[in-house]
Amino acid sequence: IVSESRGEFYAPFAGPSDTVRQLVAAGYVGYPHPLSKYNPGNTPGKAYPKWLYPHKPRDIPSDFGKFLDLYYYTVKRFVREVVDHIMENIDTEKGKEELYYIQIWARYIAHWLPGFPNEDEIFGDDDKGEPLVTAVTTFIWDVSIAHSLDHRAFGLLGPHHTPFRVRVPPPDSPNAPDYRRSQILSGWDMFKSTLGFEMFFKPHNVQLLKDIKYDFDSETLLAAAENFQAELKATEEQLVAEAVEIENYAPLKDIACSIQY
Repeated sequence: IVSESRGEFYAPFAGPSDTVRQLVAAGYVGYPHPLSKYNPGNTPGKAYPKWLYPHKPRDIPSDFGKFLDLYYYTVKRFVREVVDHIMENIDTEKGKEELYYIQIWARYIAHWLPGFPNEDEIFGDDDKGEPLVTAVTTFIWDVSIAHSLDHRAFGLLGPHHTPFRVRVPPPDSPNAPDYRRSQILSGWDMFKSTLGFEMFFKPHNVQLLKDIKYDFDSETLLAAAENFQAELKATEEQLVAEAVEIENYAPLKDIACSIQY
């Protein structure tokens, strides 16, 4: 979708692909950064710090933030039950095997994701495994709740309200003359933008978070999973009761279980 230089019909961005990819690098390592062709500095500025794996949602004082927060802590309660079960059985043969694989898993992820707890940090300093809880919660919440919310909300706007190309400069004074619509963008621009929305931005869910069947072999965890599905519904009901317009964000029936689009 960013390969405008190759002429794909569904690539709506205005700049060439290498320019768009610079934004990805800047989001990961900060800006300025050594790979930047615009400002190859070594110290990111305060406005564009390097990315770190988050351990809780950002504080966003709005219904949008409330939506994300409530679902985050709903996911966290479920993950807490699963990790508690792991920690309670850590001295068994199966528990030791799980410990080994979780540490290997954490080592490889921490290598690529700054801020993710490594194999020495993933279980923390006590017997509660709090770093494991927050790391897994963030992942599930991010690829399901937050990602579905972003795509559904943006997809609802559509290309007519969020053009990727504007072919006229911004007004330079309050007295700037009006532009004709035909000057702002072309039919070709809108065609590419519409295809981009349909193929990449609008959600096309395959499997929903509320419908996941977990392959647990423990009655305790199967009960936790069943309770999680009930809590997801309760969270949506709480949002509605607090007058959050969930249709502007993502109803539970539209929240995918992973990144599916």
